[in-house]
Amino acid sequence: MTYQCAVIGDMKQVLGASGQQVVSKQTVVLMSNVAVNPNDRVTLSTQDVDSTQDAALKPPILAVGRYPFTRGMFVTQLFL
Repeated sequence: MTYQCAVIGDMKQVLGASGQQVVSKQTVVLMSNVAVNPNDRVTLSTQDVDSTQDAALKPPILAVGRYPFTRGMFVTQLFL
């Protein structure tokens, strides 16, 4: 599936799927309440120079959050 999103370069500590604190380097905000878990895969489309390595295009999902955005609408955050 393809989703419209915003990719934000933002380092923060998050609670990973294993229950340990991990450092997330990017946050992907999906304008959808789609259910995602850390075992899922994400592929980013980018035009940044030197970002065509597999690690840049298909980073692991470290943690997932779901937050209210506007009345009755939620967004899904993926911490990469």
